[in-house]
Amino acid sequence: MKAKLVLKSDDIGINKLTPDEAFHRAVALVDSYDRAHNLFESLKTEQGRRRVLSWRAFFVLMQVHFLLEPGTAKLEDVRSSATRVQHLWPQLGIKDGFEVRYHHIESYLEDLRRLFEQDDSALRFTDNGTMKPWRGFAGTHVDTFNALYLLNTIPKELRSTDIALDATHYESWAKPFSRDKPRESSGGVKAPPKADFTQDADGRKYWSKDPEANFGHFTNNRPSIGSKGSVERNLHNTFHGSHLEVMTMVPRMGDDSLPVLACATPMHPGGAADLSQIARSLDAILQECDLDNVLMDRGYTNRDDLPQMLLERGLTKTQDLMDNQRVLVETLNADALFVDGWVYSKGMWDSLKVDLGGISRLKNTSEENERRHNLYEAREKFAYVAKTKPKKRGGVWKQELKGPAFARRVRCVNYPKTYRDQRLANLPETLCTPGNGCTCGASITIKEELLKSRQRNRFGTRKWLADYGRRSLVENYNSMIRGDITDIRRGYTRVFGTVKNGLLMTFAMAAVNLIALRRWALRRLLQDPYAVVLGENPFTFHARHHRAARVQQPAAHQLPTYGKAVAPPGVSK
Repeated sequence: MKAKLVLKSDDIGINKLTPDEAFHRAVALVDSYDRAHNLFESLKTEQGRRRVLSWRAFFVLMQVHFLLEPGTAKLEDVRSSATRVQHLWPQLGIKDGFEVRYHHIESYLEDLRRLFEQDDSALRFTDNGTMKPWRGFAGTHVDTFNALYLLNTIPKELRSTDIALDATHYESWAKPFSRDKPRESSGGVKAPPKADFTQDADGRKYWSKDPEANFGHFTNNRPSIGSKGSVERNLHNTFHGSHLEVMTMVPRMGDDSLPVLACATPMHPGGAADLSQIARSLDAILQECDLDNVLMDRGYTNRDDLPQMLLERGLTKTQDLMDNQRVLVETLNADALFVDGWVYSKGMWDSLKVDLGGISRLKNTSEENERRHNLYEAREKFAYVAKTKPKKRGGVWKQELKGPAFARRVRCVNYPKTYRDQRLANLPETLCTPGNGCTCGASITIKEELLKSRQRNRFGTRKWLADYGRRSLVENYNSMIRGDITDIRRGYTRVFGTVKNGLLMTFAMAAVNLIALRRWALRRLLQDPYAVVLGENPFTFHARHHRAARVQQPAAHQLPTYGKAVAPPGVSK
């Protein structure tokens, strides 16, 4: 029998890296970041004592920690991880016998915060010297750094033109003080007696040691298993902290599978409606690779500024619709109908002008979903087709569409050409009446209001479902950062502010990407791409011979009994 090559996870550290492997990967990652030189030059000191660590060494040691211990982001734990690669410190220019202290790491993070926030109100005097940054790196946001740094972890041959977007919550280490409960502690910090309380969107007044944390609603109704949430979780389904917008690469339609890797994870205060962090991340990704489509769930349908942002960047979207959006049927200039987010002929069959129910694999049977797919496919024939790409004219976005008869998808009595062509004999006929002035065979122009609901594929069709189904990859990434590789529960990072938390999350997500890429390669009997580049010894996959299936013996109590007289039913012995 032919042997099959397999991977033994007990023999090969598929989830764990040795200190040497983590160090060399961190060095390769930092050195390959093409904007690292400008960043480090902007952070050089001009007066005072020299820094105890170079910025390159600081970045490497931070990345080494998250590769060795991805489950914790405490600054004191970075010290212990740094000592595990102490024999390699000379490669970073660190002297023997040097001890990395907590205030070293904290001061470096503070300087990075001042750089990204452009905070030059006061110079910071520490034992690392005085910093006067901003040379050659002015105007760069932490979200841009996050996207470019994470994109650097993805090999170019594993990048795609489509990305999936999803939000997940991250609770702040600082609990909020309530005005009704002034004695409530907040991470060991007491609220001052005359603190300025802030009022959130729901009317609650609070004060927090983390000034940028805010109340936000959970993206789902189920809390993280084992997470230390606040009482607000049970009362209002809210949390106090930030939202993490996760963007992952997904394979193009028909392409081979890709590893689940994040290309950007911008953070913003919980409950904030501003989408500037997503825009900055998309702009950074567009600098390095081409993008075409963004996959989102129905939670983003209420963000009116998101479609405008995608239009300006030439991106399309694939998105689920809410119940109140599926029943929308409006007349468009008395020429066409607006159904389920797109434009259809007003001569469409009456049975297709109603809410078809949507597609749900959880609520519906496969037969019911198949029936609904057929209805959506029939409705697709009456849809208007894009004639030109969306263009901005006079400050307003517009797009020209051609009718379904013009596109040779249906036959209309007002356009006899569709009846004279015998090749169109099997196409469905519209319900238009002669002389009713329909636009089935003409072109129309739609404006920005209707373009906001534009999708690459029509909602409910099989092609739309196959396109939208790729969004599950971002959910897989959420599971990796919530228990599989790491767990970003409350207390994962114990710093305050969006910038500092975003910096630590950048190093953590980069480590998750490297570990996930290693898993993906080894489980497909491929070599780790970073191991190949670094010249490490290749893995040897073991050969396993299939054995013949054993026949399971029955248990002792299941064996039949012999030699015992048994009375017939209904007869006493």
